[in-house]
Amino acid sequence: MEQKIYNIPITQCYLEMARSFITSNIRHNNELKIEKIDRDSAFTFSFASLSTIYSYMAVESFTNYHLYILWKSSRFNHEKIEKIKNNNPEINVKALYEDFYQEYGVVDDFTKLKNTQVGKMKEKLKVLCKEYNIPQIHDKSPKLWQEFLELLEKARDFLVHPNPEQDIFQKYCKQLFYTEKPFITFPEVAAGIIKHFYDFSTFDLPTYLEKNELFFISEIIKM
Repeated sequence: MEQKIYNIPITQCYLEMARSFITSNIRHNNELKIEKIDRDSAFTFSFASLSTIYSYMAVESFTNYHLYILWKSSRFNHEKIEKIKNNNPEINVKALYEDFYQEYGVVDDFTKLKNTQVGKMKEKLKVLCKEYNIPQIHDKSPKLWQEFLELLEKARDFLVHPNPEQDIFQKYCKQLFYTEKPFITFPEVAAGIIKHFYDFSTFDLPTYLEKNELFFISEIIKM
């Protein structure tokens, strides 16, 4: 049996999932009663977590993919240039992405590089901007960068590792629901971070950054 090869646009999948709640028609079903639960808040929290975490994952997948491409390219280029130098010692040429190779490409295991060597998400983005020779996001779009840091905080520190302490939990719920930039804006923030890299490249801007193309959730029943 021929082995199936999966070709999945992970970043697009995550971003479309993040915004799926925003475009849904919410229908109420009052037949089921759940006692002692604030159902409205629980409903909102559920989709706040969906929008927030999948927005984060969209940027994470985009970042990891391009980090992997840089890692592979730097190793390939370094090996080729070293062979040329060995055969022709008088040649003095620097491989493309050689600086990246010296700091990160020497790591043989990409999983180790991704998880430990580069650091946190914001550091990965800074590395990508540097290697692609484009402006840093925090310099070019400081407001977007600050909004992204807020997304990181909510996704990583609160939703992925929730703290049940009452004061902390209430604080983050209010931030998710009622601040100037609540959870419904996070897909837009994630798309903005990804768009930054296309703004300084020759590639066409993917249309999925503006709207869903793979699927949409037409209706959500609120119990």
